[in-house]
Amino acid sequence: MGQRNRPTSSQQASNFSISKKTAWSSEEQPQAQDMCYAYVANNDKHLSIIFIHGLTGGRERTWTAKEASSPWPKTLLPLKFPESRILTFGYDAHVTQWRGVVSQSRIAHHAWKLLTALSTYREEDDTNERRIIFVCHSLGGLVCEDALVTSKQRSEPHLHGIIRSTRGIIFLGTPHHGAGLARWAEMLAKAVGHIKQANPKVVQVLQRDSEVLARIQYSFHTIIMTRNKEGNRNGAPPIEITCFYEELPPARAWACTFADSREVGACTKPHHQVVPQHSAILPGYIPIVIHANHMDMAKFDSVEDPGFVAMCGELRRWLKGLKADVDVNIAAVADTSGQQMSHARVPFWSVGETPECTESLQSCWLVPFGRNRDFVGRQDMLESLLKVLPPRADEDNCQRTVIEGLCGVGKTQIALQAAFRTRDRYPDCSVFWVPAVDALTFENSCRDIGRQLKVKGVDDDKADVGLLVKTALSEGAGRWLLIVDNADDVELLFGNAGAGATPLVECLPFNRNGSILFTTRNHEVTMRLDISPRHSFTTGEMRRDEAVKMLQRHLTESQTRDAESINVLLDFLTDLPLAIRQASAYISKTGMSVAKYLQHCQSSDSKLVTLLSKDFVDRNRYKNIKNPVTTTWLISF
Repeated sequence: MGQRNRPTSSQQASNFSISKKTAWSSEEQPQAQDMCYAYVANNDKHLSIIFIHGLTGGRERTWTAKEASSPWPKTLLPLKFPESRILTFGYDAHVTQWRGVVSQSRIAHHAWKLLTALSTYREEDDTNERRIIFVCHSLGGLVCEDALVTSKQRSEPHLHGIIRSTRGIIFLGTPHHGAGLARWAEMLAKAVGHIKQANPKVVQVLQRDSEVLARIQYSFHTIIMTRNKEGNRNGAPPIEITCFYEELPPARAWACTFADSREVGACTKPHHQVVPQHSAILPGYIPIVIHANHMDMAKFDSVEDPGFVAMCGELRRWLKGLKADVDVNIAAVADTSGQQMSHARVPFWSVGETPECTESLQSCWLVPFGRNRDFVGRQDMLESLLKVLPPRADEDNCQRTVIEGLCGVGKTQIALQAAFRTRDRYPDCSVFWVPAVDALTFENSCRDIGRQLKVKGVDDDKADVGLLVKTALSEGAGRWLLIVDNADDVELLFGNAGAGATPLVECLPFNRNGSILFTTRNHEVTMRLDISPRHSFTTGEMRRDEAVKMLQRHLTESQTRDAESINVLLDFLTDLPLAIRQASAYISKTGMSVAKYLQHCQSSDSKLVTLLSKDFVDRNRYKNIKNPVTTTWLISF
């Protein structure tokens, strides 16, 4: 790893040491991974150029041309930028490896290691104010993007300083919108027959429509747009970006189909790029083609190489802009927007701790019900709701939205659908669900949120858990949606003169990255929460076609042939969702016909009350709350 000062004991403990080269190739040493290595260790105060390799690449192999003995960032680039420090970051991104076990790290692990290794390197030689330009090949671009997203959300100066110091990124064949790269890598590994252990999670991130890729891209693009919008207001000018894309298909790769894991089928020479142009470019930024395939596009053999000339042109243009803001002390400038950004995961890791890359690090999901596959109707309301509900839909406020209506009209189910659709559309958005049926239930739900966010003190019986969680959500936690269900009790929500408990409304957080959705049957709650008509949605009985579908979902075909009886029954139940659900559950359980059930309902008031009071099993409702069908049905008249 090139010569530097001897690593400190803390560096060794963190596995971020800077080692010297031995007789081994530096890329073959296991300890050489996850570290920054200096190609050119200059003390120029202006700029560090950092190279990040891609899938199956290495910190030297990726950048070394076929006939060259050393990587071009070490031999060619200093000729053009003699005053710049040039670094490279190495990590284990092999899909297969023939000598040993493959790392099972995911993108976020590599990103975290890049962030900590680079910040440690800068801390060690006191270069935290030096500007940064990244040059990334393939998967390295995703690692870089995720590292910058993490840097943005961190409060520690040395970690947050990476995003504030970043001035430019060159992407070489980075799959911004998915690619066939994962398929090629896996097929090649199987074709040569040496596959020992696959790294499916690293491969999976490159597949089109990958949720992880969507999370990285959304959070990164939000950061870029915010920086561009802010300009120099916070001492951090916009980040320059140039995307290079390959023109040629792989030279020696062969596409193979496999009957199973043991047989190699017919192989045909590929005619398409690994990462096509549409995936490798970002709208609004300069695209430049390199006449090479995916692997060779990062290998330049001379200063006359057209790709090298084009890249140096971009770097030279950016360097002129860097010198204009050389006097800005990046570390000393407070980033007032840091807590108002969209983040990909909840920032509650301990300092210096490598986070476990679980789904909870992408976002938190605390919803007590599963997706209701039998949900029908309300599509117009849901679409309107989802336009105003997502965090940052109003950039200047923590919006409040309400679904209002009588018991049994489906408020909770609509909110549940909104929760799942928000998660589908915004994978980085955390969703929390809090029932407000009573103070104890509310407190227990807040405690669950606090545990998920690792808030200190939430398990203390004397603590005001609601206020602790309010502070956590107000001060960070990325993008979130908080659903307060059954917000009906005015005294519980707003308090009264004689009560000592904290009113629930005082536990509601405020964060421009957050959004709160209420469900209530009490219009006074809507008014006292000061929710605008645009954010207020009133729901009632279902449309007849929706009501018919809902009834049919839980009955056999033979039970739903009597269309006339179905329409009369729905008239009788006033198309009320909860009454329809209760009726279909009873009909299904007993096996009777719709006409027979209708006859029972019409026989007497007492029989009707008995039927509508029958409890039924529904996994998408609270276990300790009985069905209020009778009460709701009587109120509707």
